[in-house]
Amino acid sequence: MNGSLMRRYVQLLNRSKWIAIACFTMSVGGAGIWAFMGLDPLPKYVARGVLVGANPPISFSQTATQILEQGKQLSKEILLADNVLEAVSSRVNETPPTLLERISLRVVNRDGNSALEVYYRDETAQSAQETAQLLMQAMIEQSRLLNQNSLQVVLQNIERQLPEISKELEATRQARDNYTGGDAEERQKLEKRVELKQQQLDRVREAAVDAEAAQEEIGSSLAIAQMPQVGAVPDSNRQFFLISGAGAIAGAIVGGGVVPLLAWWWNRRESPAFRTKLLAAYNNRCPLTGCEVEAAIDAVRLDRDRAAGAKDLENGLILRADLHNLFNQNLLAIDPKTLTVAIAPELAQTSYGKLAGRRLELPSDEEARPNLELLERQYRRCSWIDLKGEESP
Repeated sequence: MNGSLMRRYVQLLNRSKWIAIACFTMSVGGAGIWAFMGLDPLPKYVARGVLVGANPPISFSQTATQILEQGKQLSKEILLADNVLEAVSSRVNETPPTLLERISLRVVNRDGNSALEVYYRDETAQSAQETAQLLMQAMIEQSRLLNQNSLQVVLQNIERQLPEISKELEATRQARDNYTGGDAEERQKLEKRVELKQQQLDRVREAAVDAEAAQEEIGSSLAIAQMPQVGAVPDSNRQFFLISGAGAIAGAIVGGGVVPLLAWWWNRRESPAFRTKLLAAYNNRCPLTGCEVEAAIDAVRLDRDRAAGAKDLENGLILRADLHNLFNQNLLAIDPKTLTVAIAPELAQTSYGKLAGRRLELPSDEEARPNLELLERQYRRCSWIDLKGEESP
């Protein structure tokens, strides 16, 4: 089976080889021209620095500790936000898009902890190093601003909760003091509510004190572990080879795969004129069953790799749709010598068994009669028929 598919593929590729070669050449050439003319040379120097999570002095504020720890989980989008790029851009005379194009970040493991490697490319070693350092400092400042913003959110939430909880506590106390009933259990419930509300207020006040202390301790969650160091990069432009290689791969895929598949699809598609002329030749009826319902009969192609053209009627045959399926599955065949029907043994006891031995009615137009060699080719594909032309038992 695999060998047959491979042979068919080779045949299709051979038929469309010049189109395939042209597609491959155009893909490689176009990618090479684009890479050569459309790309700017890569900067010659790259500076590499390392940022790690800051280790602040001993903190007495739980709020500050939580915010500083959460601040270590920053994405590239946050670290290289517009305000960061604009702050550095104004100092190095480069546009923010250029800075973003030349910088790259990579998270690595450093002594068991996550670290952020910062790479920046530039035309000179000095500018690469200075810009990388400014970018790292701007990212540290970005972390500090974000941490301060997080602390302000905490403080605002506490300021909003304090008066609300104080008011609820006062209302709970009044409900307890105004209770005049003699139900001891109900009074105990009121006392419990006052106690719980007081505990809630105490916790919020403690959080307020803790958050106030955090204002003195909050800072950046990032620190420089290694100042930028500069190294030269190869003079060759790797993007040129990457794009050229991608063009070669695309050309191979299109030339070696897509073109043959398109040729295969084009050959397999059914031409409306092919069906119309075949139906006319067979008087709009199945030559084996006499079925005259046009929607129930198909135009069969004996060689499915050949185009179904209106001038290639010898590659066609009219059959009822269910017989067409059996024909394609090699469960029904037509003896090329006698033009009689042969049915697979597993269908002999079904309603299709009565078709065995029935002769194919040929159209009067000789050009529309099926090619005997094509019938024989399908006939030989039926494993249940021996080469002597008799059905195997």
